[in-house]
Amino acid sequence: MKILVALLMTAVWALPAFAQPDETAKRFHVFPHIADGGGWQSSLVVTNAGQSSNSCTLELHGLTVHRFEAAEGIMAEGSMATFDLTESGGHLVWSTRNELALGDGYATLDCVDPVVAQVVFASISGSGEPTGIATVFSAQPGYVFQFPILSQDALPGIAIANNTDIDAVCDLTLENLQRENLGETTLMPISSNTKFLGLLNSVISIPETFLGGSARIDCDQQVTVVGLHFENQPDGVTLTFSTLPPTILPTTQFQNTDGLWEGTWKDAMIVTQITSTNPALQPCQGLISCGGTNFGLTAELDQSGAMVTGTLNSVVFGSDVVMMVAGEVSDDGTLSLSSEDPAEFVLNGIPLMATLASWESRQDTLGAMTGSLQFNIMITPTITIATARGCLGEKTLEEAAGSDVSMLSAACSGLRRSDP
Repeated sequence: MKILVALLMTAVWALPAFAQPDETAKRFHVFPHIADGGGWQSSLVVTNAGQSSNSCTLELHGLTVHRFEAAEGIMAEGSMATFDLTESGGHLVWSTRNELALGDGYATLDCVDPVVAQVVFASISGSGEPTGIATVFSAQPGYVFQFPILSQDALPGIAIANNTDIDAVCDLTLENLQRENLGETTLMPISSNTKFLGLLNSVISIPETFLGGSARIDCDQQVTVVGLHFENQPDGVTLTFSTLPPTILPTTQFQNTDGLWEGTWKDAMIVTQITSTNPALQPCQGLISCGGTNFGLTAELDQSGAMVTGTLNSVVFGSDVVMMVAGEVSDDGTLSLSSEDPAEFVLNGIPLMATLASWESRQDTLGAMTGSLQFNIMITPTITIATARGCLGEKTLEEAAGSDVSMLSAACSGLRRSDP
């Protein structure tokens, strides 16, 4: 698989770390299932987890905001709504009307600072009283998901939201309690920015002797998934229902980033800190300043299984530098790269070479790669005169270019997920 990756590398500021009071708080949330009408009502519940005021944008896919009740302080039009939250503890509860025919979709919530958010999903009787309530929690993105199945009478519905710009294809495998494969099927392609919803027994044949086991979903794009379990009375009225978050399993698949990443990839930049390994060299053999500087960087990578090879391309003070790299994706999804051979270039008439000492990166959340990079600038293969360290982050090119690189943390503190 051919993948072109151009990565934004940004500075990490030397700020003290504070404990996050709620580990579920984050800036971007995906709710794989939201519905309104036909006896169903959804309520968005958002609480500000920060110390200052916060702004959020809700985007619906498959529904429009006219299904929600009018509420003061919410600017809503089409499929979008924006609102502000006051200081720590400021919250919003915003419900659909349940006045139209059944409609469903998925929703994303994007806030400036972290919030805790859920969708409360309710079945409403003809008299207006709820007959069942369940919470759709903010879902984690991933590629491989597994649901436990207790018995043939407890089969879940499955909602898969594809919040990318690329169609997703997902395979479903049914296993019994002994982990024996009882059948496989490929779900219909899930178009970009749409959702798949279906009962398990409607997409795969389940043996009459099935006594429980698991359902595994394996997708070629990063998606979010939630299970929905319903129990109905003979007259069709929902008696109870609940949500069933899946277990996200590790994968060695390093996916094509097109449609999954934010940023202007053709204008990528590393913001680095340059440090000299030999103080006697003045000033770092023409590297202008050992305090910090900016380098543009792109990566062109080929993957075969877990193995990754390709090139890193940069311009170091006007000199083109192309480093041949190789590495692999580990079971926990971390991509590690290093140089195969030093890249030779000339700076101020001095022949130099560069080598990628380390690259550790992960895609833990949609649109955000975390990790760190280090490459060395050398006079000979054994004499390094400067080391450049860069951190992956979420800033735009303009924001990165304006960063004070002298404040960059050499260890990329807070970004490198492989650190303890």
